[in-house]
Amino acid sequence: MRKKKISPWSMISSQKVLTYIFGLFLFAIVGVLLYLAVSNQTPEPKIAVEKKEEEPKGEIQEKNDERNDAQKIEDALKESEKETPKDDLEIVQVSLLKNDEGGCAKITSAVLKEGCLNQVGLEKALDSSSVENCEMIVDPKTKAYCYNSVEMNVAIKNKDPELCQKISSDSLRTDCLKKTDTAIISSADSAGDCDLITDTQKKNECTDHFAMRELKDTATLSDCERLVTDLGKDECHDSIWTRAAFSKKDPSLCSNLTNDEKKEECLGSVKAIAKQEAYTVSVTKGDDTYCADYTDNTLRIQCEDEANYYAARNSKNTSYCEKIVDARYKNLCFQGLSSAQTQ
Repeated sequence: MRKKKISPWSMISSQKVLTYIFGLFLFAIVGVLLYLAVSNQTPEPKIAVEKKEEEPKGEIQEKNDERNDAQKIEDALKESEKETPKDDLEIVQVSLLKNDEGGCAKITSAVLKEGCLNQVGLEKALDSSSVENCEMIVDPKTKAYCYNSVEMNVAIKNKDPELCQKISSDSLRTDCLKKTDTAIISSADSAGDCDLITDTQKKNECTDHFAMRELKDTATLSDCERLVTDLGKDECHDSIWTRAAFSKKDPSLCSNLTNDEKKEECLGSVKAIAKQEAYTVSVTKGDDTYCADYTDNTLRIQCEDEANYYAARNSKNTSYCEKIVDARYKNLCFQGLSSAQTQ
């Protein structure tokens, strides 16, 4: 059987057809892509135009809003002036300055009138310690505070804790009792006055204070134990040891004190007294040993002059008078020895 021959020209024409179809297909794809790219960019100019058109509208709106706000403020100020005349403000200032409720009554603004009466009523009530002035106060809270404050002032002034019980506020009532107790303690003249004190601890301290006053310088350590409070016992104890240290001029007794601050004061005072006495005894014997303790040059010279004066008197030796620096003291030294020799 003979094979059918395929012509090369027929093969070429088939390849051209396929290439041509493939090219058309690619061209179609590229065209679609270009169309999509162009279609995505076309809205931008429109948006840009829209923005340019909106900007002037925004500026105009803001200016309109500013004008409206300014108008509102101006209108509010005008309304405020209508509601609060300038005369009212002047009346308020004068009324508060003079505490004049009659002036407050002339105020046309209800708010200002109330504020004026509240302030004037409170000031007058506190100054006069009279609750009657609280009656003109309009605000309930301010009126209650007025009543309570006046009652507290009267209670403290009269040293009467019972008046504190009229106060409706718990905190003010407590404060009233504390201040009244303090007023009683500061002015108490006897142990009987201590009975008015409401605080138990303060009452006992007050009683101990007068018990110590009655004992004065005769208290003993056993007397201290009969006191009620620890504070009273310690003060009694310390006063006894301080008195003993001073009378015996013995600084070591100060160590028995319980209060550290008083202990230091006792030590310093007793040492100073002991030193002064030792200095006096030494100088009158003509001994200037203690004079070296003075850091001040003037005081040291005065001490040495005095020691030389007594040394000259005791030994009747004018050579000590020559050592005296102060001219007046030196002449006195020579005159004293001269008079002694002539007798």
